[in-house]
Amino acid sequence: MRRRPLIALYRARVEALDVRHTAVSTVLVGALLGVLVTISSVGAGALGVTALLLLYPRLPMAVIVGSDIAHAVPLTLLAGIGHWYLGAVDWTLLTSLLTGSVPGIIVGRDPLTDLGLLVMYSIPLGSAESPVSTTAEAAGHPDPAELVERYAARSGRDVSGIYWYTAFAWFKLAVILEGIHYRYTLGQTVGRGFDRIGDLVPVFIEHGLTTLQEG
Repeated sequence: MRRRPLIALYRARVEALDVRHTAVSTVLVGALLGVLVTISSVGAGALGVTALLLLYPRLPMAVIVGSDIAHAVPLTLLAGIGHWYLGAVDWTLLTSLLTGSVPGIIVGRDPLTDLGLLVMYSIPLGSAESPVSTTAEAAGHPDPAELVERYAARSGRDVSGIYWYTAFAWFKLAVILEGIHYRYTLGQTVGRGFDRIGDLVPVFIEHGLTTLQEG
């Protein structure tokens, strides 16, 4: 009930903005994102899309997301070149990230990728005192089979290949964990639990292989 007055108020304010003010606001948002991405690597995605939704509420969501991704390419490239020039790029870490990210980009447009990740996080790791946890033991959380069944019923999509997507999620996380472990061995990642991250890599790989065999 309270949302309707807020939506009406926001719609009225947006309709009052002219093209010039919207363009100036967009430039300012771009400047802010440039600073945030360069100093913290945060902002190009969540903040950028949110700002564009507020400035251009009539644009389709696909156009908002596509425009933000296209903007992020030169933005992050220039920020990365700057950090490379300053000697602040770990090439081994970058290689590990790309190993997991490039295949992820290829399949990332498939909504079953998200479902596979959700299923992965709903499976017990089977590793005592693991520094990484899943939602498998959370009270009331559906088991993986129920998650898949509900998704199939609501979306109408074919989920027969969910084993592949779930295995991909296990392998992707294994690559990320290996990168974290490598940084720990160099003394660049410190804190409680990081000394056990490396032990989880074969656990995640084994889960991925088992998932493929079950499929």
